[in-house]
Amino acid sequence: MLATVAGEVNLTLCGVASAREHLAAGTLRGLAVGRGARLPMLPELPTLAEAGYPDIDPRTWFGIFAPAATPADTLSRIHRDIAVAMADPAIVDRHLTPNGYTVHVATPEASRGIIAQDLEYKRGLLTRAGLAR
Repeated sequence: MLATVAGEVNLTLCGVASAREHLAAGTLRGLAVGRGARLPMLPELPTLAEAGYPDIDPRTWFGIFAPAATPADTLSRIHRDIAVAMADPAIVDRHLTPNGYTVHVATPEASRGIIAQDLEYKRGLLTRAGLAR
């Protein structure tokens, strides 16, 4: 992003939290957001699909991982505590939403599916680009 602002590169993919100050200052111009819907804080920016790139989905997500041998009750407690924190408006409204993050708390089982789907999507991108089989 800083290389784009400095004119050293023509384009970058970055998160809203990193780009927000540069967008406000006019030193960086947003072209599209990598979401299924426009962001409330940047309603003028189209989604990648609206901008003509329906097959591109950056799929940025964050996960919390534990060793495979972690007891189920410990995983349940961690999941519960994270769900409580992510339901707290003081956290979400102050720190996450203003930075372009959407909260989705998945169970450990659902997270495995999300990871598998993401790997398959990225494998497909690499294959189409000729970088994988």
